[in-house]
Amino acid sequence: MTTEVFTDSGPLYAFFDAGHPRHGDAVRLFTGSPPLVTTNVVLAEVIGLAAVRREPDFTVRLAERLVEGRLARIERVTAADEVLALRFLRRFAAQGATFADCTSFAVIVRLELAVVFSFDRHFAPPGFFRLEPAQES
Repeated sequence: MTTEVFTDSGPLYAFFDAGHPRHGDAVRLFTGSPPLVTTNVVLAEVIGLAAVRREPDFTVRLAERLVEGRLARIERVTAADEVLALRFLRRFAAQGATFADCTSFAVIVRLELAVVFSFDRHFAPPGFFRLEPAQES
């Protein structure tokens, strides 16, 4: 098992968008955390969210910060990960898991990661441990 922590798109986006309702949660998660890892597919999701929610300049700055890989190491999804992701999708699609989520599951398995930062309730299928801070009141 590695000490890296996988981060999903929700906390990544919230970390960069100070106006996001979960921004404080994301900052707390990432402050003092073990090294973070994510995938190129998750980065595409985060940049896509920014393109829909924010102005183009924010999106470009966000993309630049993510791609430089200082906040989280970027693990590329492999063809073998995609095959495993299809198996996960068959199993978890009814619970709302997307193919992007399932590629994350495959990478988590391949890297033998034990902790995931995610705000998605459906993100943690059986066998994965998800760490999420308490909702701010």
